[in-house]
Amino acid sequence: MARILVADVDKEAADVLASALRLNGHAARTCYSGMLCLKIAGEFRPDIVLLRQSELGAQTVRQLRAEAPVLTIGDKGDVPYPVDMLTLMQAIRQTLA
Repeated sequence: MARILVADVDKEAADVLASALRLNGHAARTCYSGMLCLKIAGEFRPDIVLLRQSELGAQTVRQLRAEAPVLTIGDKGDVPYPVDMLTLMQAIRQTLA
């Protein structure tokens, strides 16, 4: 399946989402700050970055987009919040297609 980087300043939310992604067969890593996300993205080479865009800052998001496609979580994002796993899995499949 896909390598997914879950980026969120809310550590617990990121960890829960990453665990759910792993249960669905994906390799998932987490990061909780802009600098850490950029470092992990460079090492992990994700297929997709999943993030709450407003939490990390525009510059970090631009740099992450250079690493991999980005799916955003939130009212105006690719995946509504709170996250529904069926919707998220569909968005992941569409992004990878």
